[in-house]
Amino acid sequence: MCLEHCERIFAICGDTPVDGHAVSKLYSSGRHFCEVHGYEVVDPEGGTASSGLTCFSAASRAGVLGWAASAFAALLLALR
Repeated sequence: MCLEHCERIFAICGDTPVDGHAVSKLYSSGRHFCEVHGYEVVDPEGGTASSGLTCFSAASRAGVLGWAASAFAALLLALR
């Protein structure tokens, strides 16, 4: 998943409580948030796309869900 997308989700959802704690207190960054949820974070501008993956490629997800469903699921977890 693109680093920029992870950072945007983190910025938007940072104040959302999860188990009584703000998302921004549970994770140190958008990258950290996405990695904890099983995503390989790709930063094409920072040169960290060495694995050959591109942003929003289904191949960047460790599980079997497509990136859209996985991103939506991660967002729902953050908002519960």
